[in-house]
Amino acid sequence: MHLILVGAGSAGAVIANRLSEDPNVNILLIEAGGSELESDTFRVPLKASLAQKTKYDWAYYTVPQKNSQKGMNEQRSFWPRGRVLGGTSNLNYMAFVRGSRHDYNQWEKEGCKGWSYKDVLPYFLKMEDIQIPSLYDSPYHSRGGYLAVSQTGNTPLPELYRKASEELGYKTLDKNGEDQIGFSYMQSSVRNGERCSTVKAYLRPVMNRPNLHISINTMATKIL
Repeated sequence: MHLILVGAGSAGAVIANRLSEDPNVNILLIEAGGSELESDTFRVPLKASLAQKTKYDWAYYTVPQKNSQKGMNEQRSFWPRGRVLGGTSNLNYMAFVRGSRHDYNQWEKEGCKGWSYKDVLPYFLKMEDIQIPSLYDSPYHSRGGYLAVSQTGNTPLPELYRKASEELGYKTLDKNGEDQIGFSYMQSSVRNGERCSTVKAYLRPVMNRPNLHISINTMATKIL
């Protein structure tokens, strides 16, 4: 089987990795942008904003809004999207937040079968390589996946916020765990102090697979 994947962004890198696990499937992954290795900006979490509005960014803007963005020109928001291997996972601020289990359960109630929280949790666990020792034994986290998840706290502010929230009666918890009402330390897609983008997590480790071919600076003009 021969497949062409358009876009090596946050999703495309993962899909290319998973599909190429089957040696009988030949993958051509094309990306309109270049390589993330062209710039050290992507590696350094503190430089998250510096790649925006560069050649690595599609630099989209939203359509004019009616009820929001009233402080913006034409009530439009800047919407950075990655144009590089790894896509927007190279431009974002690396916050790792799965969302509320209640949303997943509601989607299933509305007809999205297979999207309940108990159905999607195994896939969250499969992707993750938790770097937070206190969560190693948590049933909501796992080790050995491609994507590193670390706890960040490079300033005293998180501790101040934690103390303030506890004074208000909130408990300290894991934002991606059983309960999400309370204070949680930041969890980020960071490994050893560097950004863990999808290209770094999912593509770089498997680029030697003979059935995975990657073409950068390549535009798709039509889908047949």
